[in-house]
Amino acid sequence: MDSDELLQPAVFLDRDGVINVEKGFIWEPEEFELAPGAVEALVLLRSAGYKLIVVTNQSGIGRGLYTEAQLAEVHAHMESLLKAGGAWVDGIYFAPDHPDSPTEHRKPGPGMLLEGARDHGIDLRSSVMVGDQVRDAEAGQAAGCVLNILVPPGAGDPRFLMARDLTEAAGLILDILGPERGTLA
Repeated sequence: MDSDELLQPAVFLDRDGVINVEKGFIWEPEEFELAPGAVEALVLLRSAGYKLIVVTNQSGIGRGLYTEAQLAEVHAHMESLLKAGGAWVDGIYFAPDHPDSPTEHRKPGPGMLLEGARDHGIDLRSSVMVGDQVRDAEAGQAAGCVLNILVPPGAGDPRFLMARDLTEAAGLILDILGPERGTLA
């Protein structure tokens, strides 16, 4: 068996504006609010065989607005809300970089996706990136994802697929990639 056959597809997800309601910088767990339909969309994608990886720019850390410990509390709260609805993510990656001094991990750089792929045995060529900013889709494209989907406010860039929200994005993923996960229909 070829080693590529052991790799699995994933859906890489931006956090703010995709999984949760966009509220600017969030550093207190009680400020985190799941987006309508997000849990159901994640359950659907998981049932189709996709690993789910969160990749989020968190420049609030680089700006000194909150700490990595505070971000960890927000992510723990997010995971508890997801689990309460029967969903979970396989990994969470964040880039704490200030926008004025980005590393390859800060989107549009592909660093978080590449790290997630290595850590979780993911085949990027059969994976998808869903984000709300053009830089999210550009990161997916740079990493080699087969599909890159934007939900508002990033919608409108003709280089990428568009969806109203994560629910519609999940439907597009399953419609385009077909019943055999990770293969174009």
